[in-house]
Amino acid sequence: MTRALADQVKNTNVATAELPDPSPKSPSATPVEVVAGLLRDRQGRALFCSRPQASRYAGLWEFPGGKVEAGEGHAEALARELNEELGIRITASNPVMDVEWADQVSRIRVFLR
Repeated sequence: MTRALADQVKNTNVATAELPDPSPKSPSATPVEVVAGLLRDRQGRALFCSRPQASRYAGLWEFPGGKVEAGEGHAEALARELNEELGIRITASNPVMDVEWADQVSRIRVFLR
């Protein structure tokens, strides 16, 4: 993450939530790859989505995105997910950062673009 982007993220008013301990519980498990889109408007506001009430971590905030399907690249997966979830089409995306996270149930690697 660039210093300028890190400063922007740090200075953004974003609600935080307490999550379970993110340390990997089963290091041998292959992480599920997930893409997430950092979408900002001209005023610099970021788009977040609230997780559905019937889902894991219901009510917490997340960037729009989803699982990378077999044979997909990260940019292709993000374009597909944003079209499915929001009805928008993107032609390009740039990697911002990626992070791996695990709990007692699953392990994911999130690619923020």
